[in-house]
Amino acid sequence: MASAAAFVFAGKSVATPAISFLVNKAFGYLNQYWKTEAVDEMKKRILLALPKIQAVFDVVNPGHIKDESSALDAWLWQLRDAVEKAEDAVDEVEYYELKVKAKDAKVTDWGSPFAKMKHSAIKFVKHASIVEKAIRGFSHHGTIRRLEKALEGLDKAAAGVVDFLALADHLRGSTSRQEEHSLNKDHETGSMITATKVFGRSKESKEVIGWLTKPSDRDAEIEVSNVSIISIIGHGGMGKTTLAQLIHNDDTIIRHFDKVIWACVSTSFNATAIIEDILENAAWGTNGASTLDALQKLLREKLDSVKFLLIFDDVWEDKTDDQWEKLFAPLRAGKNGSKILLTTRMKGVAEMVDQVMRGENKRHELQGLDEDDNVELFKHHAFPNCGLQDDAAFKGTGEQIAKNLRGFPLVTKVVGAHLRDNMRLDYWNEFLEQSLQHFYGSSEDIMRVLKLSYYHLPPVLQTCFRFCSLFPQDYKFTKDQLLEMWVNSGLISHDTFETQSLVNIGEKYLTQLTRKSFFDLRSKVDLLGRASNRESEYYVMHDLMHDLATNVSFGECIQVVGVASLENVPITVRHVLVSKFSVEEIKKISRLEHLHTIIVEEFNRQTTQKEDIDSLNALEELVERSKSLHIFQTKLRNTSHFPNKLAKLKHLRYIKMPYTITSQENMSGVFKLYHLTKLIWRSMKTKSKQVMDVGYLVHLQYVSYTTEPGVRSVFPVGGLTSLQKLQNYPIRRKRGYNMSALKDLGRLHTLSVCNLENVGNQEEAKEAKMNEKKCLESLQLAWTECDGDRSSADELIIDSLEPHANLKNLFISCFSGTRIRHWIAEPCVENLVMLGFDLCEHIEEISKSRKVTEPKGFRVIWPY
Repeated sequence: MASAAAFVFAGKSVATPAISFLVNKAFGYLNQYWKTEAVDEMKKRILLALPKIQAVFDVVNPGHIKDESSALDAWLWQLRDAVEKAEDAVDEVEYYELKVKAKDAKVTDWGSPFAKMKHSAIKFVKHASIVEKAIRGFSHHGTIRRLEKALEGLDKAAAGVVDFLALADHLRGSTSRQEEHSLNKDHETGSMITATKVFGRSKESKEVIGWLTKPSDRDAEIEVSNVSIISIIGHGGMGKTTLAQLIHNDDTIIRHFDKVIWACVSTSFNATAIIEDILENAAWGTNGASTLDALQKLLREKLDSVKFLLIFDDVWEDKTDDQWEKLFAPLRAGKNGSKILLTTRMKGVAEMVDQVMRGENKRHELQGLDEDDNVELFKHHAFPNCGLQDDAAFKGTGEQIAKNLRGFPLVTKVVGAHLRDNMRLDYWNEFLEQSLQHFYGSSEDIMRVLKLSYYHLPPVLQTCFRFCSLFPQDYKFTKDQLLEMWVNSGLISHDTFETQSLVNIGEKYLTQLTRKSFFDLRSKVDLLGRASNRESEYYVMHDLMHDLATNVSFGECIQVVGVASLENVPITVRHVLVSKFSVEEIKKISRLEHLHTIIVEEFNRQTTQKEDIDSLNALEELVERSKSLHIFQTKLRNTSHFPNKLAKLKHLRYIKMPYTITSQENMSGVFKLYHLTKLIWRSMKTKSKQVMDVGYLVHLQYVSYTTEPGVRSVFPVGGLTSLQKLQNYPIRRKRGYNMSALKDLGRLHTLSVCNLENVGNQEEAKEAKMNEKKCLESLQLAWTECDGDRSSADELIIDSLEPHANLKNLFISCFSGTRIRHWIAEPCVENLVMLGFDLCEHIEEISKSRKVTEPKGFRVIWPY
């Protein structure tokens, strides 16, 4: 079996700053219970080993692991396993800390006078440090010993780095610089067209040439630079370099500019080296200049009286503007009409150059070839000097294959070359009938190009990108879904005691991946072609990017869609998606000991009811054995005992079972999983008091459940200060369940409340502090029915529920008042972009005019 780390690279999934943060935190807990010299020495050894571990990380890559040392492969996985065990041990300690706090809160809220007095007495006794330690140590049921054992394992794994320091020195000294040089040389491009024949791109070439040669229409008084830039953006293998070569050699370009200069930038971005290349490629030479200052002055002098076109090909740098400023400093002196054209895979590069070189800049996002052009390109590579292209059967099959290749020139060339070496019609038909995304025969060439982008990412971005291979091609991710899964699966962690939330960190990661074209951000549109709001946005991975994610995540993530997909699966897998499964498949997964994520889609529809039951039982056993599980999600509609199994998994953060029917008695253990941040379930019984325990899951950010029609069972929300989404929450006339219970939920960004007729008065409504909830973006206010007799009361209540000005979406249902409130009509909520009414027939503005002024970008949804 191939080395798992050769695909995933386990080591760089664990950054040394994060290990340092974990070590300090873990030993902090350990010292609360017993502090010994041996414990202190162990901590020092681990921290002293971290710089050595980082030194190994800095010089090895997946290729080195595969080719140089199987022992290094094994050690990197040993290190990752040890780190994760230590994380789990710390997690368990914190679980019991949260359990104690939840018990205190429940007694305070609901205990009888005698229970409260007894609880206070126990707490007083526990304040004695020795007694407290003894009680807590006993109550944690061996957790502290497991933490110590996990740290001993981490100590042993960290000590193993000494066996690879010599290898690291060897790689650093003999290959690292050579590799960087050869990497850049391997992807160095020239201005000459390398293809024997170019197919398509005439339209794009004409458009770009037209912009490059048209006179500037800028206002000279506000110009920052005489030089404008056009950025050609597209995925690897899309044909950006070929298009740039066509433009470079076009007669119109040659006549229009005094000088046309080509410079391949690639991954190593250094202003001094690039300026030197520009001078050399322009045949001006450097005249012995070697420093940045001397080269800048020389280039500025050469360009001062020249109208030039400078082509920067294969640009990657989007992290810092310092090198860009140094590079552009001499270029701004170009003669009016000078232009720069650059090609890049990342939108972030175009944003960076626009920021640095302010002027009349333009972007062109390169799409796939037209279908006819792609067919001709395929024929060129599949039928070279071969009369078979005239064979009707080969021609027809070949055209169908080419049409299914999505217009990617690189993919088409590689597939054409592959089929050229397998000139059998049955093979071509078999290839056509299979989904092309499963073709991995000669796709290594494609992956090699895309991997350049992937390995250029920071390790934590690589980890987040790999995780998305769990989902099928063309899957539409919402931002919230991506961030929740990245955070809750443990892919994102703090490496310092910083206050920034993990969600905010994840949002930055998603932004970076989108700018680097690993995700595409899209918006759903309405019937008029308008993008609605933020909630309509979603992210998709291009098919090739999904193929890349699948390729590089082997050993870490797997989709189980049949027995064949489980062949040679390494035991290192952390995340699994199961679809159309059987008992046999579940049993094969059961040997995976490190699962953090289990996503279950559906049964195989060809199975019998008995086979379904057997598969469900096997799946429940798998869940129960997955002691490190962080995420569990299923679409199964069967009645099951999942909750009983999940209740034993203390590390769970995310449970989503919207269709799996279960009783609240079975859910009682789940309601005590104190690390939960998201909980969605469906209940067949709704009057159990055990649901009240949900109100003490202090890390809960999202909670939702469905019940039998017409029946609701609610829980107190006042203590859920981490809550970000609260939907369909019924207001009751009872302390802990009334409107004022929402007062401390300052992190809410989505809120939907119903039964507002149960709000007692204006004071209770004001106590909810809606105008202080700065994060709130979407608000739904609903009464049970529209009752004209309640008009004045409803108007007073809604007046007191005026939200913060940051609100974007507001929906009002069954409001009995006659006037649109002042904070809606004026509007005081200045960021509002969508306003919806449903069953509010007494509002006079609707009954009389049925319209409200809609400024640009603002939408109103009326009930009819």
